[in-house]
Amino acid sequence: MVESHRILILEDNPADAELVQFELQEAGLLFTATQVTTREDYLRNLQEFPPDLILSDYDLPHYNGALALADTRMRCPDTPFILVSGAVSEDRAIEILTQGAKDYVLKTRLQQRLVPAVRRALAEAAEQKARKEAEIELREMHVSLERQVADRTAALQKQIEHCRNVEDTLLKYNERLEILSYTASQLLVSDKPQQLVEELCRKVMTFLDCQVFFNFLVDEVTGRLHLNACTGIPPRKVREIEWLDFGVAVCGCVARDGLRIIAENIPETPDIRTDLIKSFGIKAYACHPLMHQQHVIGTLSFGTRTRTTFSMDDLAMMKAVTDQVAIAMSRVRMEDKMRQITERFEMAQHAAQVGTWDWNIVTGHIEWSTEMFNVFRIDPQKNRASFELWKSIIHPEDVIIAGLRIDEALQKKAILNSDYRIISPDGQIRWINAVGEGKYNDQNQAVRMIGICIDITKRKQTEEALRESEERYRELVYSSPEAVIVHSDGQFLYANPAALRLYGARSLDQLRQKTVLDLIPEDERTEIALRMEQWKAGERLSLKETKLTRLDGRVIEVESVGGAISYNGKPAVQVMIRDITQRKNREKEREKNNRTLRALSKSNQAMMRAVDEYKYIEEVCKIIVEDCGHAMVWAGYAEDDENKTVRPVAYNGFEEGYINSMRITWADTERGHGPTGTAIRTGKPTTCRNMQTDPLFMPWREEAIKRGYASSIVLPLITHGRTFGALNIYSKEPDLFTKEEENLLTELANDLSYGITAIRWREALRESEERFHAIATHTPDHILMQDRDLRYQLVINPQLGFAETDMLGKTDYDIFDRGDAEKLAMIKRQVMETGNSITMETSLLNLRGEPEYFEGAYVPRRGPSGKTDGIIGYFRNVTESKRTQEAILRAKKEWELTFDTVPDMIAILDNRHRIIRVNKAMANRLNVLPKNCVGMSCHEVVHGLSAPPAFCPHSLTCRDGQQHVAEFHEPCLGGDFLVSTSPLCDSSGNLIGSVHVARDITERKLVENRLAKQAVELQERTTQLEELNRELESFSYSVSHDLRAPLRAIDGFSRKLEREYAEKIDEKGAGTINVIRSNAKLMGVLIDNLLSFSRVQKTGMNIAAIDMGKLVKEVIKEIREANKERKLNFKVAKILPGCGDLTLIRQVLFNLLENAVKFTRNKRQSVSVIEMNSYMEDDKVVYCIKDNGAGFDMEYYNKLFGVFQRLHTHEEYEGTGVGLAIVQRIIQRHGGKVWAEGKIDRGAAFYFTLPKKL
Repeated sequence: MVESHRILILEDNPADAELVQFELQEAGLLFTATQVTTREDYLRNLQEFPPDLILSDYDLPHYNGALALADTRMRCPDTPFILVSGAVSEDRAIEILTQGAKDYVLKTRLQQRLVPAVRRALAEAAEQKARKEAEIELREMHVSLERQVADRTAALQKQIEHCRNVEDTLLKYNERLEILSYTASQLLVSDKPQQLVEELCRKVMTFLDCQVFFNFLVDEVTGRLHLNACTGIPPRKVREIEWLDFGVAVCGCVARDGLRIIAENIPETPDIRTDLIKSFGIKAYACHPLMHQQHVIGTLSFGTRTRTTFSMDDLAMMKAVTDQVAIAMSRVRMEDKMRQITERFEMAQHAAQVGTWDWNIVTGHIEWSTEMFNVFRIDPQKNRASFELWKSIIHPEDVIIAGLRIDEALQKKAILNSDYRIISPDGQIRWINAVGEGKYNDQNQAVRMIGICIDITKRKQTEEALRESEERYRELVYSSPEAVIVHSDGQFLYANPAALRLYGARSLDQLRQKTVLDLIPEDERTEIALRMEQWKAGERLSLKETKLTRLDGRVIEVESVGGAISYNGKPAVQVMIRDITQRKNREKEREKNNRTLRALSKSNQAMMRAVDEYKYIEEVCKIIVEDCGHAMVWAGYAEDDENKTVRPVAYNGFEEGYINSMRITWADTERGHGPTGTAIRTGKPTTCRNMQTDPLFMPWREEAIKRGYASSIVLPLITHGRTFGALNIYSKEPDLFTKEEENLLTELANDLSYGITAIRWREALRESEERFHAIATHTPDHILMQDRDLRYQLVINPQLGFAETDMLGKTDYDIFDRGDAEKLAMIKRQVMETGNSITMETSLLNLRGEPEYFEGAYVPRRGPSGKTDGIIGYFRNVTESKRTQEAILRAKKEWELTFDTVPDMIAILDNRHRIIRVNKAMANRLNVLPKNCVGMSCHEVVHGLSAPPAFCPHSLTCRDGQQHVAEFHEPCLGGDFLVSTSPLCDSSGNLIGSVHVARDITERKLVENRLAKQAVELQERTTQLEELNRELESFSYSVSHDLRAPLRAIDGFSRKLEREYAEKIDEKGAGTINVIRSNAKLMGVLIDNLLSFSRVQKTGMNIAAIDMGKLVKEVIKEIREANKERKLNFKVAKILPGCGDLTLIRQVLFNLLENAVKFTRNKRQSVSVIEMNSYMEDDKVVYCIKDNGAGFDMEYYNKLFGVFQRLHTHEEYEGTGVGLAIVQRIIQRHGGKVWAEGKIDRGAAFYFTLPKKL
């Protein structure tokens, strides 16, 4: 379906509007048209009748096409606008087109131009609409993409910036970590850290730019501070401050209060504590306490004389070193204490003649102490402890029972208490009492047993003597402080007073209301019943530890021994009972402490081999559970999150989901007031003695009781004075933790904190080494390391064309030119011998024999002993820099040469108008030597004035720092000058003067004056010509508009008459109409050509380079389209480019080629041949167009380029005789010429020239 269009016609002539619609209807276009004549109607129809196309006349009574176009662009910019006018100048038409009109059609060419222009405009509008919709969509996609790219770019920039910041921070802290790693490693292996303080602190002082440090240690005997090490003060002053009282000066106050003191801006500080350090010239000073288990053991301080404050990083560095020294000294103290405890334990064993044994049940391996060998009377040099050796020395009658007692104790998880006999190497039979306890794995399998052996021979002998003197003993029983009872089958027969007290009975009768087994706890009755039967059978059993129940229900621990006797003539059993409650409590306490000491020792061993932080903590928890016998141990870290939670990191023992239920915090809340939160907040151990009664333990009581927990102790984990976590120990017994055990566990927790810190330090050191390797690998610098023999051990970024493999393991003599090698070896040996670094700049020959330049340094590499065992070199290749410097020197020389050869007068002035330097031209004009001008004032030398003149550009430059230019006449120099001044600044950008350049323009000023006069005259003539042109333009418009309007009406309506009334008009009438139309058209062509000829001269030209070959093709294509019925043969050679106005030259080509086509029309040949070529002639390009047409008679050549001059009749060839006149005028305006050659019936050739370049 063909679309119908809405067309708005702005036209004040109804006849022209009707002709426009007639032409469109003839072309078969479907449309609805509305004609308007005023601006009001036009604007209203733009809104009410939104058109698809606008056809507008140019001149209307109160409106015009340009204003209509502006209104259209404002209200409906996408609607195509075509100017249809009877007369409009080409400049005006171009202006309309540049403002947005799609085309312009002269009313004289409606039949030929209107319909194609309308079709093209509508097609372009449809295409533009589709393209605009696509552009909108594309723009939206582009905006979205740009937004995404911008967001991603911003994110990447932030990430890059973050990386850069992280890299800068890592590089900054790398050196600090290296120093801390070095000090930590030295202190960790030293058993006398106080002797390393001076060496380590010197390194720290160098890093921190400090000149003074003091290390005082607390003397336990005198209670004063003793100077251990210092640097930076005279020896006499050192002797004066060798001893320092607590509370005196800064260090004394720190030691007294245990708090760090930072003194800054000391010269301005009135604090009397800083008087001592102020006397040493110190401006900033920081003193830190050395702490051991919350006690001050000394101080470490640093001072600087070069600045008045410390940065936070400086203070953190000092604090880290202080903590390292304190930890090292604490470690040494703890190791000494451990040795003392071990020595005391061994002495106690020897004094008590108690041997200890440790049996690994899984492997069968057994360890005996030295005293164990003494108990068995065995030489430890000749025998090795083993289970077989033990069996071999036991009396044959006791071997089986001794083994059974061990099996029984392990099976029942009971304490082994066994008496047996041994046969010593000298044949003596001796009694041994063995006491031991088993250790079990998670499957309740016995894996280990530890115990003691005591020689009880004398005790056994004593028991035998007692048996022999039973009667005498019985007499003593009553008064014995030991409880003695006699029973028969469990019925009490006798009880001495001590026994009555032990049982809590007032009398024997009260006691007889119970049996012996009634007063034995139920879990031990079976074993006691067995012993009673053994006693009854006459067996003599060893002392037995057991429990009994008093009449008041209280259970006490006792040890008993008994035997069969005859009481009142009847068999009975006598038992002696001793209350061992206090002794057992002491033994439990001692055993508990021993277990804690073992756990402390094992945790230290674990610390030495630990590499993983969390596995190390888990191992320590396991050690505490297994060695100390506690129910459960867990460790947690204090998080700095919003809720201040405590995050569990490891545990061991009977836990059963308890940790997940805790939800512990160290905040000042209910769940933060428990033992864990309190220990973290206060930094002190916290004990819960009874979980059932402690009100602060209420949030966890229910879950704890379910798992059998009764008491706990929490030990803070502290590093660098900050609590970062807690070690939690749970026991199934209430009120279990004594002060001594608390101290031992505190030491263990401190060791754990130190171990965690050490692991983190080692990890930080490893990361630091990796970063160093990464940095060193990517550095552009050359880094090397050589051993004592100057053989290369490390080469990074080798230079001079060498590879790393070319240098490793070799000396300089193996690699470099001998002269270079000797030069390098001499410097390196000097570094090795003196131990001092050497900074140098040198040149070395590369593999091509060319010199390359380097700058850097050799520094000594020190081994563990502190002696130099090699060198390290850092060098940068500065060859390019050297070459640049040489180029700068050459440029300086060239500048000086140019400065003196420039004809302009140049002076360099400072900001006080004094001459610094002048060139030869300036000196010659002043008639003095250049060096004599230096230091003189420019206004005195040049102007002869005592102060700068008002117009002085140098003064202006010194005032605003800008470039200034001025012209002036100087009588002293006899001429006119153009002076410019440019600011001259130092390296900091400060203005220090200007460069003053003066050019003599005296001759130029004379020429300018003459030109000014000529310009005035020329302006007057131009004004006259412009007036004539305006009159000519008015005439042209009158001709084009007023004369062509009736011609259009005549032609248009006669054509309409011919088509609409063709059936009513006879042949003669039709002929008459054709004559009318032909003459009207001829009159229109004459008017058009006349106007074209008149516009050629006044049309503005835009001269540019023209691709003439391309332009010729375009014109030929247009001519072929207009002459499709003709056989035209265009032979175009390679056309040279030219210069000119593209529009006008296009008109020249069109006129000449159109003429050639026209005058070959009547040829007898079937094909018209038209040739074109070009060639260079001087600095012009000559273009030639030939044809094989009618030609002309050269006799009439002078009429060829005249206006309205024709050599042929109109009947032969149509035309007006203006085309060649237009060509001639256009070419003349381009500074070229045009001419022609021809012969009648032999064709013609037309030539014209254009400039080759602009």
